Amino acid sequence: MVRFLKHIILVFVITLLACSKEESSTQHRFMYRNDKADMMVYIEGNIASKTFILLLHGGPGGDGSAYNFGTYAKLLEEQYAIVYWDQRGQGASQGKYKDDNTTISQMADDTYELSKLIKQMYGDESSVFLLGHSWGGMLGTAALVETEIQTEIKGWIDADGAHNIPFLNQEAIKMFREVSRVALNQDPSNEFWNNVQTFVDTVDTNNISIQAGGLINEYGHQAEQTIADITYDSAAPELSYYEYIFANPTSPYISFISGRMTSILLYDEVESKSYSHRLDEITIPCLFQWGLYDFVVPPALGYEAFNKVSTPTADKELIIYNSSGHSPMSNEPIKFANDIISFVERYK
Repeated sequence: MVRFLKHIILVFVITLLACSKEESSTQHRFMYRNDKADMMVYIEGNIASKTFILLLHGGPGGDGSAYNFGTYAKLLEEQYAIVYWDQRGQGASQGKYKDDNTTISQMADDTYELSKLIKQMYGDESSVFLLGHSWGGMLGTAALVETEIQTEIKGWIDADGAHNIPFLNQEAIKMFREVSRVALNQDPSNEFWNNVQTFVDTVDTNNISIQAGGLINEYGHQAEQTIADITYDSAAPELSYYEYIFANPTSPYISFISGRMTSILLYDEVESKSYSHRLDEITIPCLFQWGLYDFVVPPALGYEAFNKVSTPTADKELIIYNSSGHSPMSNEPIKFANDIISFVERYK
């Protein structure tokens, strides 16, 4: 009760200061406090629907505003409200951060408490769904197995989520080897894939170092630029410099600095973390969405999650997007959004 009062008092004060009557029907921005951290939350879309998608952004070191654009967001916000949230130590969030309060478990608790706060603010009858992308997939999995959030939400949407980094790295190496072989057969002088092949030949897949893991991630993002089959959201707006700097609820400069520090604090824990052995503790409806050409979090993780969760077969689905890489919301936004809408409509 005390924790809830602290949450709601802060929400009330900032709402009075920041939100006009017109804004409040489609927008609600506030700082959410939990265990020494004040975290930015901006809820946008159809709040009247009483259906909320709590979005866990990528990183660690990202922010919620990076997901608040383009066709997929427009389609989802027409139907539901999306809770864009800057996680602890990231984006516009504030507080004192150190090793003992910047952990996956602490951030899982932040997620759980925010899911409860949404229902306390908008009514217990509200439906909340959790959507995690990339690092957000690991954070969401942590919340699902380490807290009681499964009692608060209607379903779990995992978009190219990283629930097991050692396994991820092994599968990425497999993808690199397969694709580099094909690419170099077609063009032996291809500089990028020659560099990738040289790199993977030096990696001991039974003992992948943290440094090698960082390079795997870097090459994974670069590899997408070489795949002609990947499409992109042509309707996504190009932000002007003014919009990027001043109309963004999160300062890109502050976000970079704070996110970098959080990434450093979490790096060792994240790189060694695996939740594969706990996936069977997930029992709620699940939607897994994966890009076929995701070298950053390979599709093998989607198949593993789908197969290992204890959710009844009728209530779980894995969708592979054949023209997508690590971000199907940007590569195939209409299909991505419509698949989420179908899932939410079924379980809300």
